[in-house]
Amino acid sequence: MMRASRINFWLGAASQVLGCLGGLIIEPPTIEVLNNVHASLSLDPPKWSKKTQKKSSEVYINHISQKLNRLSCSKANDEGPDRLAWMIVRDLSDIFHSGRIEFEKAWDKYMVKDRFSRKNSNLPNILPEEEEILGILYSWLKGGRHGWSKYQRDLTQQWAVSRVRKLKEFKMTKGTVRVAVDFHTFAMAWHCSRVYDSIAYALAISRSCHWQPRGFEDHSIIEVIEKTPIWRKSDNCATSEEYLKVLMAMENPHSAPPLEISPKLGQYDVDSCYLDILNKFNHLSQILNLTFIHEDSQYLFWKCLDSATDDEDLKFLIEAFQDFCGYFWRGNPFDNSFKYHQLVFRIGSKVRNYLGIRTEKLSGSNIEKAGMAMSTKLSKTSEKTVIEEIESFYHKTRLVMRYVEEFSQNVKQKGFISMFHPKPRASLAQLRHLAFLISDHMSPLYSLDFNEEAVVYNINKQLEIHDFPTSIQHSMLGIMGNKHYSFENLKESLLPSIREAGQTQLEAVETFYENLEFLVSKMKNKSTPSSEETKDDYSYVIQTKLKELYQLIIKKFSHNEFQNNTVVWKQVFLAVKQELSSSSSENADKLIKFLKHGHLIRRNIPVLHHVYYIMRQTNEKEKKIIFGVMNHKLNSLKSEMTPIEFERLSEISCLVQALSKETTYSVWNKTLLGKLSVLPHDLAMNFDEILFDSSRSILARKIDNLCKFHRIQNVLEGVEELLSEESKTMLKKITNFLSFQRVDCDIMIMAQGLMKGLITDFSSSYPGDLYMKCMKMW
Repeated sequence: MMRASRINFWLGAASQVLGCLGGLIIEPPTIEVLNNVHASLSLDPPKWSKKTQKKSSEVYINHISQKLNRLSCSKANDEGPDRLAWMIVRDLSDIFHSGRIEFEKAWDKYMVKDRFSRKNSNLPNILPEEEEILGILYSWLKGGRHGWSKYQRDLTQQWAVSRVRKLKEFKMTKGTVRVAVDFHTFAMAWHCSRVYDSIAYALAISRSCHWQPRGFEDHSIIEVIEKTPIWRKSDNCATSEEYLKVLMAMENPHSAPPLEISPKLGQYDVDSCYLDILNKFNHLSQILNLTFIHEDSQYLFWKCLDSATDDEDLKFLIEAFQDFCGYFWRGNPFDNSFKYHQLVFRIGSKVRNYLGIRTEKLSGSNIEKAGMAMSTKLSKTSEKTVIEEIESFYHKTRLVMRYVEEFSQNVKQKGFISMFHPKPRASLAQLRHLAFLISDHMSPLYSLDFNEEAVVYNINKQLEIHDFPTSIQHSMLGIMGNKHYSFENLKESLLPSIREAGQTQLEAVETFYENLEFLVSKMKNKSTPSSEETKDDYSYVIQTKLKELYQLIIKKFSHNEFQNNTVVWKQVFLAVKQELSSSSSENADKLIKFLKHGHLIRRNIPVLHHVYYIMRQTNEKEKKIIFGVMNHKLNSLKSEMTPIEFERLSEISCLVQALSKETTYSVWNKTLLGKLSVLPHDLAMNFDEILFDSSRSILARKIDNLCKFHRIQNVLEGVEELLSEESKTMLKKITNFLSFQRVDCDIMIMAQGLMKGLITDFSSSYPGDLYMKCMKMW
């Protein structure tokens, strides 16, 4: 009954407010706020009675303050202040997820006039001890978000630690607790606003096209989606009554997750294109800060942008993007979701109708002119033409976003608005280069792991740190893969093809051994005291089989490299053309530069792992032998190198020898990786080959002592004497290679453990330990 009366009251009040297109967020119950605060502070929630619920907020503030003070007495001295500071910073981060915000009115309501901590209290609005911390919070909301990242957790963690450190400069008092609790209610209100906006957006899309919400099975709104026709295509946006019904389906909008709509790369139908345009424009307009352009100059800005092209599609898309940017010009409005729903529906309907007219003309005109005999052929041709038209729209959507960013930066640098002259776009050669480098970044360094690249070199993080154009950052997030719902994860969609190729090779090896075992069985059954006849019969076949095995095992898992898989390469190149062909040639070059630097680090870091493994798996006597052979080989190559190349390799060799007794990986990483990350890859490979040529036999013997026989030797056991000399030579070559491969596998497993922090010191392990635990025998 309590909930029903509250709902009816809210519906009546909200219906009146909707006439002004706003005011849908209601204040959460006191108990909900306090339970939320206790949970955020990791405090046990108190047992609330009806009497305590009616007490002044001062009672609750005192209660929380006492609990935090007791923590500081019983645990670390700063335990209470630490929890309070972290609650504030988490709330600040949650607010930042709403994008740029227009927060002044909400601040005035929740942090000045109607503060939760002042309910039923005679305290003055702001105590002196609260003013400074309120000023800090206001400045953080008003100012930039340098260091905070929506997509890079490690950057956000660094940002959070610095903010907590600043907040802990304030002494924890009842005043600071009041501010923290009030700020939490402020954050809850903004979270509710974001949730309502997500509903408004999803509802507008579902009513302006054939798209239906999916993936909301665990969301509280799924029931209303299933039971009402509100989410179906319509010529009109939702009425205020319909919209209120949707909002009322939310059990707890102050903490419920927002509805998430994820786009799909590579789908070329009208609805997917429509959704792509709205998602891209909506997302970027919330992030792009154009407030440096005076309000009176906005019209001139868009007019100059529009006059830079004669393409009707671009002009239409510029107008649609302008509508979004106009709404978010000062930031994301607070509690304005119904008006936002109307805006998205209006823009969405225009986009949907425009796309429909363009594609219908292409698909209909040709077929109408054709006879029945040619209709099927022409319909297929028309379908191809429609897809090409939609692909063009994908490109133009991104082109508009690039234009707006480039023009706005131009205006910001000059200080005035003039004609916009777009720079040349990325060339086909640049796109191919980008596709190759992106494929390389997607490829695992080691065949067992497809997720280590962020540890080695996170290209998305680098682009964000260096303030790359936001629209390009978003394109790269979608291509390279991330965990945020706003972007498609191209890499994740390609991994099945890569794994399938790897599985195919493993199956080929397994099939080989099955055939060889059958052949050896026939040899054994046919063997007689006079076995020369058997040897003659099978010698050539066995020799051919051994050569086949050698060809199988010398492949260094090239199937794991995306650029070497034809199917995957085509998909990557298509995605790069779709997402990055609209970038300026200048920005394409900058992106190539970042990717090339990452490529160098990724390709050279295995040298560090090889060095560390060898130094940890050999004793001092063995190291002396290895260094002696290394120095000899290096000096023998001196005449083939330039003086600078020889000097750089000699420097790394001396560094390795100086560190040879160091056991901790972090020291090796800090000391050696910096040198390797700027070393040309061919030089790094020269050093790697010299080191391995000097140490492989020692390491292979150690691993072979652990596992004496290879699978091929076990299969051929009992027929060795029947093998020809050529077959014995090939068998020896294969077993030597397999011994070296065991070393490679051991290093590969160790490297993954090091990069993930699972291993910090490898000195306690023996050669082959990891291989025997994790790898199957050939």
